[in-house]
Amino acid sequence: MPRHYVLASNKRMRVNNMLDAFVAGFFLVLVALIVAISVREWLLLLMRKKLAELRESKPVWLPDYAVAEGRSLAFFSLVTLGLALARELSGEAALERVEQKTSACACSLPQDGADNPLGARRLTTRPTREELYVETLEKRYTGINRCC
Repeated sequence: MPRHYVLASNKRMRVNNMLDAFVAGFFLVLVALIVAISVREWLLLLMRKKLAELRESKPVWLPDYAVAEGRSLAFFSLVTLGLALARELSGEAALERVEQKTSACACSLPQDGADNPLGARRLTTRPTREELYVETLEKRYTGINRCC
């Protein structure tokens, strides 16, 4: 490398180091100032030179138009939540999840007639909705179902 490139690089490094040192020193002075002010305030409070005043700021309430918007949709939100809960309780949501899982897994299985590494062959047809429903009900009502 030519000498003037090295000198220019050293100058940039020196300026960068000086700037970093200045910024770090400035923040160090600010932190020391905050600590000193805090220690002074605590000492004044502990020596009872300053009265400890407890007060809260005034509450800031939302304007009426912001509150009114949420109330008009509350009924529809409850209806939607109720329908979703009914689907879960009836088992329809579980059936739909099993159908999605079956359709997603079907493309990753080996082709018809081909053996996979475990030696099992792929079924030529997908299970019907009725078969999936029966399988879902059997899983739901046999054994212990735990969430954790």
